[in-house]
Amino acid sequence: MTPKVSIVIPIYNVEAYVGDCIQSVLTQTFTDWEAICVNDASTDNSLVRVKETIAADPRFRIINHDVNQGLSAARNTGLAHTKGEYVLFLDSDDMYVPHALERLVDVAGRNDLEVLDFNAEAFFEEGIDTASRGEAEYLERPNIEGIHSGPELFTLYNQQDCYRPPAPFHFIKRVLIEETGLKFKQSILHEDELFSPLLHAHAKRAMFLNERLYLYRIRSSSIVTKKRGIKNVAGLFTVTQELERWLNVHANEYSPDFVEAFKHNVWVLRQSMARDILNCTGEDIVLFEEGLTPEQRTEFEKHGIQMAIEIERKQKSWKTKVGANLEKVLAVLPRNLSQLARKTISKAAKE
Repeated sequence: MTPKVSIVIPIYNVEAYVGDCIQSVLTQTFTDWEAICVNDASTDNSLVRVKETIAADPRFRIINHDVNQGLSAARNTGLAHTKGEYVLFLDSDDMYVPHALERLVDVAGRNDLEVLDFNAEAFFEEGIDTASRGEAEYLERPNIEGIHSGPELFTLYNQQDCYRPPAPFHFIKRVLIEETGLKFKQSILHEDELFSPLLHAHAKRAMFLNERLYLYRIRSSSIVTKKRGIKNVAGLFTVTQELERWLNVHANEYSPDFVEAFKHNVWVLRQSMARDILNCTGEDIVLFEEGLTPEQRTEFEKHGIQMAIEIERKQKSWKTKVGANLEKVLAVLPRNLSQLARKTISKAAKE
């Protein structure tokens, strides 16, 4: 019998968390699901923990990679084995609230949706510093009511500056993925930044459910909290290049509003790339550029290096202004911004 929902769970060295993740699936109020656990060659006891938790539940399937291939490859492997009408991606250190599947199936079914986006709530591993808690604010989004086409919903997100691309925040009709051939770009970071805009671009009926159905763990060793650097730069450069290339081919198929929103999203990603460039050493940048074609190098210097220089120029100007009236400015800032400003000024003073 074909399950209603397929849940793809990539697993790599998460023995401390994966039991909670699996348990959150087992305790769902909606029970017509399958879960494909893709063990991406874990070197710890993650696989043992998974087997202990699922026991003999036949709704789970375990697929093993012989060598570690990364998150995108694990998701693609799981996706290739799904059979359900709908597909979800669940990161193995995160969880669902108990009624998540029941709510998603009900809303998507009643409204004949191809994509149903939903919200998440962050929770923090002990010892996480306050800087990482900005992720909780990132998850806050204004409500967007009604059924839209995917491009219309994407446009509304961007107009309200609330586009959130993580793949686990989408409930997707599997036939849409099959018809479009969408997959995750392998061997890069920020793969969701490529997958999600193209997902919305293809959806005919989409909706945002502003309910926190996903529990998003922020931990010290996660991708979210690791210091950003050249791998982030490389991933964002690939993503922005591919998004721009796709838009150049398909722009005439969409409304001007969607095209502008798509361009804006690419610009936002390039800004993020430029900030990451400022965290890299000169040697990192030189080595990265050596692997690019002449055309790619021109694009990287235009959209990455030049933007990073402009950001740094503005930051230095800001530091100078703040430094001239330090106590006056800091006195009126909220406590968190005041602390951030003091750190910035202290760092500038040492340069």
